[in-house]
Amino acid sequence: MNNFENVYDDEGYDYQGYDRQGYDKHGYDYDGFDRKGFDENGYDEQGFDEGGFDSQSVHKNGTLYDEEGYDKEGFSEDGYNKFGDYDTYDEDGYNEQGYDKDGFNRADIHKNGTRYNEEGFNKQGYDEEGFNKRGFDKEGYSLDGYNEQRFDRHGIHRNGTLYNENGYNERGFDKDGYNSFGYDKNGFDKVGYDREGYDKHGYDKNGYSSRGYDENGYDESGCDVQGYYSDGYNKHDFDKLSVHRNGTRYNEEGYDEQGYDEGGLDKQGYDKQGYDKDGYNIQNFDKRGVHRNGTRYNEEGYDESGYNDEGYDKDGYTLNTRSTRSDDFKF
Repeated sequence: MNNFENVYDDEGYDYQGYDRQGYDKHGYDYDGFDRKGFDENGYDEQGFDEGGFDSQSVHKNGTLYDEEGYDKEGFSEDGYNKFGDYDTYDEDGYNEQGYDKDGFNRADIHKNGTRYNEEGFNKQGYDEEGFNKRGFDKEGYSLDGYNEQRFDRHGIHRNGTLYNENGYNERGFDKDGYNSFGYDKNGFDKVGYDREGYDKHGYDKNGYSSRGYDENGYDESGCDVQGYYSDGYNKHDFDKLSVHRNGTRYNEEGYDEQGYDEGGLDKQGYDKQGYDKDGYNIQNFDKRGVHRNGTRYNEEGYDESGYNDEGYDKDGYTLNTRSTRSDDFKF
């Protein structure tokens, strides 16, 4: 093991891009599987998804249906899913007899043969006079002409004014134009800020937008969206032309903005391609794949890609088939 295999950057990732648990920034391990054991397509090492189906919709039991009789999409051989508690309903919400949960068919006829159920309401929930169970018509008004807020069709409250007992009109605003939460029709309070705390220009009380920048484009630390301060230098003291504050392209430690010295090596001694001054990478292999020991294999017997001379990696898998060694299955 070399000196850099256990070195992690500020975000917690090693030189290969994996965290201490062996997962990359996207949540996949070295073999391409997430913490639940599935790859980016949702399949495990055996090629099955969480429901036990492969990419060809075949279940691990060898049929197109699982033990409960449903296919990969959740439908039975008759085309019905598990939507109901007792009856099964298709994707439109109808059971095998053609009725929905309320007993109406696609033609809005109830199973009793009429357009109204036993309570006297149709599929849309209204009786023969056009009122629902709560006594309101489709426009929201009762038989005496008032809605749930007790306003008539002209916006007049039952008390004879434009405002209810709490001082709000039918739309929910008081005489000053503010609702019960203190906001006007545009969503701003009396001070001029919305529910999220921003004014009509998009700035909060401290003068910063939701992205954290003021009207001049600087955040609280005085840095713009590109990472430069008002004096033109970033946190590493380089300007937009990669010139350091000292007037050269290298900082006091002798490294440029990308972190390389005049010889093209970083602090760990590697160039941009990842090779040191002797031509070896962090795994001690050169550009030809030859190890520092003069062979194509390291001290553990694995090449630069992690496979031994038999073509297997440390876990016993091959590059192309991911099949394990035959001796792993001896009984």
